[in-house]
Amino acid sequence: MFLRTNDILLSMVGILASLPIFLCVCLTNAWRFGGIFFIQMRVGECGRPFRIIKFRSMKSDAPVVPTHLLPEGFIDPWGRFLRRSKVDELPQMLNVLVGDMSLVGPRPCLPTQLDLIKARDRAGILAVRPGMTGPAQLKGVDMSDIDCLITEEAIFFSKYGTSEYFRCILGTIKVVVASTFYFH
Repeated sequence: MFLRTNDILLSMVGILASLPIFLCVCLTNAWRFGGIFFIQMRVGECGRPFRIIKFRSMKSDAPVVPTHLLPEGFIDPWGRFLRRSKVDELPQMLNVLVGDMSLVGPRPCLPTQLDLIKARDRAGILAVRPGMTGPAQLKGVDMSDIDCLITEEAIFFSKYGTSEYFRCILGTIKVVVASTFYFH
């Protein structure tokens, strides 16, 4: 209950604090992509489907596949910036606010990622509300590496509590700031 209260309060503060960014991205996306948001079905807590909302970062005719399987050419420089800075994820605070997601949890997968869904179910991770960030993101584990992903998530969520919640949020902020402003 305490973590859900934190989710509500922090997502409300996050939405209000990022309103100028929301406005800028909405205007730019409407001009560049002809659409502002990308809405897609994902697998939620206990396998329940929900609609995730993100800022559009790809052309509207991009195939519905995990990002690592996306063919070249569907993401332009603006979309790459949105993804690298994680700004494309900001609308998920609305998912957090309504209870589809948490700020911290396993990243929600596509309904077509059956191997991942089965592995998470076997490990008890499917019972955890999906999050905007999680242990795998902090350690750079790709969702395509199912064994490594499940191991990281199982270890983290077996001891999950308030300290892990805030440690993960602070770690994510550090990673996002570093990756956004590090140009090579």
